[in-house]
Amino acid sequence: MMACKKKEQAKKPLDLSGSWYVSFYQVGAADHTSDFSGYTFSFNTDSSFVATKNGVNYPGTWKYSASDFIFNITTSGTSSLQNINEDWLLILKSETEIMLDEDSTVNDEELHFRKN
Repeated sequence: MMACKKKEQAKKPLDLSGSWYVSFYQVGAADHTSDFSGYTFSFNTDSSFVATKNGVNYPGTWKYSASDFIFNITTSGTSSLQNINEDWLLILKSETEIMLDEDSTVNDEELHFRKN
């Protein structure tokens, strides 16, 4: 009975309302969090998002597959933003934090968003 309850909870749509920022981004042993200093992210319910830095907007898309916990980010814009174009495995989602891990064995990447 508990497994069903957890499964049902996991399949709820992600509520990403509000403004978010990258609180942690690591590639291998290197911390690249500072690459996202000054960016804010607004995720929209239509699977679009806008990353903003210094008044400049960079559009992108996101989607979440609840069946396999995959969070996909696609954007153009700066090289920092392009670095997070990936299929990410959702590790944790709370009201104030999202923790993502790269869904491949090629690189060891981790990305965290925190709500402003």
